[in-house]
Amino acid sequence: MKFKHLARVMTAAIGLCAISSCFCACAEKNDPNTLNVICYDGGYGSTWLDKTIEIFEQTHEGYKVNPTYNKNASVTIKTNIDRNNNIDDLYISVGIDWQSYAAKGQLAPLDDLYEREVDGIKIKDKLTSCYANSVYTTGKDREEHAYRTPWIAGVGGIFYNVKMFEENNWEVPTTYEELVTLCQTIVDAKIRITGSDEMEYVKPFVWTGGEAYYWDYTLFTWWGQLAGKEKLNKFFQYDDPSLFNPDNTDSAYSDLKTAYTMWYDLIASHSEYSMPDCTGKAYMSAQLDFIGGKAAMMPNGQWLYNEMRQHASVTDFEMALMPTPHLSTAQYPNTYYCVGEDQSIVIPASSTKQDLAKDFIAIMASNQGCDIFLEQANGILAFNKTFDASDSKYDTFQKSIINVQTSPNTVLFTDYSPSTLGKLRKVGVWPLEARYNSAANKTENAAPGTFFNDIYTYVQGNWASWNK
Repeated sequence: MKFKHLARVMTAAIGLCAISSCFCACAEKNDPNTLNVICYDGGYGSTWLDKTIEIFEQTHEGYKVNPTYNKNASVTIKTNIDRNNNIDDLYISVGIDWQSYAAKGQLAPLDDLYEREVDGIKIKDKLTSCYANSVYTTGKDREEHAYRTPWIAGVGGIFYNVKMFEENNWEVPTTYEELVTLCQTIVDAKIRITGSDEMEYVKPFVWTGGEAYYWDYTLFTWWGQLAGKEKLNKFFQYDDPSLFNPDNTDSAYSDLKTAYTMWYDLIASHSEYSMPDCTGKAYMSAQLDFIGGKAAMMPNGQWLYNEMRQHASVTDFEMALMPTPHLSTAQYPNTYYCVGEDQSIVIPASSTKQDLAKDFIAIMASNQGCDIFLEQANGILAFNKTFDASDSKYDTFQKSIINVQTSPNTVLFTDYSPSTLGKLRKVGVWPLEARYNSAANKTENAAPGTFFNDIYTYVQGNWASWNK
């Protein structure tokens, strides 16, 4: 009897497994008329994609788009792309290891997409120039192809409380020296924080130790303003350890040391210019402090605006991106670091709807797609589009990023390296982690001279093993 009972249990279990398998198979059915898209759901939100989907479905009668918004999209992509029954057609995310996927034959080449025209221009010519060389890699066939399109070309830096500046008649600084003066002016003014029961005064900056690397967006722009794009490109070849010698004035790294020193002198040497305990402050707390008028400025990326609009406390808060104040002796004041090298759009090679996926990317690259992203996501895609900052449909924040990023004089650069060391991530701009928190906490090894000497020693000691 016990064996018969066990048999009945096993039979029932097998039946449940069969039902479950059927359900999974049904859920995983690859509908030929549905484009399956996985998109990173971060600071830029998802309404821009919903609007883009509307355009796609209007122009592709009989086809639908099935979007999956995912805050861990890169992890999901890594799992799905290795599956035998992957039904995904398009990935839009940060952190896609596209070069490794391409080398394994897991991505569709996009050479033909780049030859397509939108708005009378080939997509390869519509691509923001700073990304021109970072879309190609060697595939499984050992030939070089374009395997991704960049997603976003965002300029980060210093964002400021517009009304606070207006109410106090503070001029937006255009030079580093003016920025230093402004910080001291704010501290000296001793402006009481509204609603505070304590003797709290408005500080120039609030920032978060957990995302201290957001300072990179300002510091790298200072670097570009000092070095210029040509000198930076030579550095990113990573072909000799002497490039990391901070005393080698022929290398752009000496300019990075100067830029870091600018930051150190402004923030680490002046604790009174930042809110207390920024190194231990959570990101959300820092945002709320900025919204609450406890600090006049905050270092961040363009996604900050969308994130802050989600707070219930945001009513009439108005913010803008200032053109990064340059050192008065900087030779390239219109050079800006572009945030977005890690943000990609790719098509898995397993997709049975690659042409549809390319159609979707082409819509994103169009002027209409660029308009949608600016208006809905408050950011700028990695495709050239002329925006009119005087247009009343744009708010103060949108106008500020238009003025900074799409000015005819603006030169954008990324930290992409075409070298093997760079592609394999064996070396980068910071061979040792940037020491923003340590510097703010007065740690000796974060001082510019010590820090950059440590980097050079580290690079020299590892160069031979990195190149094996």
